[in-house]
Amino acid sequence: MPSGQMGMVVSADIDLRLFMTGWDSVFAVEEETPRGTQRSIQIFDQQGCAVHKVFLTAGSELEAWAPLVERFRAEDQSPALALQPLPAAEPVKPDELIEVDSLRQAWSQLKDTHHFFALLRKHGTARTQALRLAGREWAEPLAPESLPLLLEQAAAAAVPVMVFVGNQHCIQIHSGPVKNLRWLDSWFNVMDPAFNLHLKTTSIASLWRVRKPSSDGVITSWEAFDADGEMIVQLFGARKPGIPERTDWRELAESFAALPA
Repeated sequence: MPSGQMGMVVSADIDLRLFMTGWDSVFAVEEETPRGTQRSIQIFDQQGCAVHKVFLTAGSELEAWAPLVERFRAEDQSPALALQPLPAAEPVKPDELIEVDSLRQAWSQLKDTHHFFALLRKHGTARTQALRLAGREWAEPLAPESLPLLLEQAAAAAVPVMVFVGNQHCIQIHSGPVKNLRWLDSWFNVMDPAFNLHLKTTSIASLWRVRKPSSDGVITSWEAFDADGEMIVQLFGARKPGIPERTDWRELAESFAALPA
């Protein structure tokens, strides 16, 4: 993007949204594995947490690797990193300080799902707090164990989905069907040729069915959070802007009973 602070990678199978102000260090990595030498570019933030990784595959142009590394090699090759402590999170407002009626009215007047973050900021609410306060017309809690079932039913009915997974500095979006689903202990995995997802189900502290109005009609999502209220994964029916939500996705997303109030 012109500012140099954001970037995008867009293709038919995956979108990346890159927030580069939080990128701090980048490494070219070569590791010996049972399958041979594995080469990757790995990006980390100021706390040393991984932001994004790009691996060479069997179809990559191996002869381009060394020139790429040489072109971008930093002059300073010392092993020390100036890591910074994680900034303190803003305290969450108590529920009684939130103008709930104003929040619900603003929610009902949304025209674009991308404006939801601004709505949260305007009303000073954490995301899961807003879901609790919005009322069941807009958000309903679901049993966390329902998420793998949703993906299994989407695969069985060939309902294409959009899957958002991210951190503060990078969001990856897959659009399309899911097919090859496997359990491994508490991990639920999508192992398709063009899309892998590894979901640690024991880390899902809450799961919500969320409805947001838009100029294209109501958009329904499933949103999973960890114990700290951080988003783990978000699912929609596959769609493009300007196109209403898929009927088969909405029927599937609405077919699971909400938890009692």
